[in-house]
Amino acid sequence: MSDDLSTIVITGANRGMGLEFARQYAEDGWRVHATARNPEDAIELHDLASMYTNLNLHPLDISRTKSVREFTNALAGQPVDILLSNASHMIHLDQQSFENGDPDLFSMSFEVNAIGPFRMAQALIENVRAGYSKKLIFMGSTAGSTGSLRPPVKLFGYCPAKAALHSIVRGLHLNLAAEGITVGLLEPGVVDTQGFAKIAPGEPAPYGMDIVVKLMRENTLKMATAESAVTALRSIIENLSPETGGQLTSFDGEIISW
Repeated sequence: MSDDLSTIVITGANRGMGLEFARQYAEDGWRVHATARNPEDAIELHDLASMYTNLNLHPLDISRTKSVREFTNALAGQPVDILLSNASHMIHLDQQSFENGDPDLFSMSFEVNAIGPFRMAQALIENVRAGYSKKLIFMGSTAGSTGSLRPPVKLFGYCPAKAALHSIVRGLHLNLAAEGITVGLLEPGVVDTQGFAKIAPGEPAPYGMDIVVKLMRENTLKMATAESAVTALRSIIENLSPETGGQLTSFDGEIISW
């Protein structure tokens, strides 16, 4: 593997868009550092690593400072062109409602969706500074845009956590753009990251996701595939610059109000 490969770090690469990002960048010849909290259980990610010698697997829990430190120590002195903070956490829908939600569970949503990405940016900033592309990319969500909220609001754990991430990203952009670092925030759209489309009639849906599967089967809810979403987002990432970063950019290039 040559030393002039572009390098990307991807958190949450065990499934969904993270797995697809890892596949596409590896296929295009990038050096990919793909992370997962439990990589030994990530069968599809292991399959990818067996196909591409430029794809490296790492254990990483972005909610734990010790885990982040161990990961970044392994990358000490290595330039990173793109840090893609893709890992996320979604509490079961019925545990986030105003009527029945459990606020004690919300802290993990903030840890993974907001604090963890900040922890990663802080830990790898020198690697990114040494890279060629110099990009910090975060997966945001319209759910974190207070101007986009409509009743009934049900995600009282997820929405505030994404709003916190958006604020963090804006702050990083304001601090880092002047030195040529691009800080991007992406809205992927509605993506089938859990393979709902593959659930056969009669098979149970993942806990708390029955309504999602029902709406898909009724063709009321349309979801993009991970492949099409990642292809669109990669184009956005490629074209982002320090001047155009720091705002929530949709997969179709639209700028979404905060």
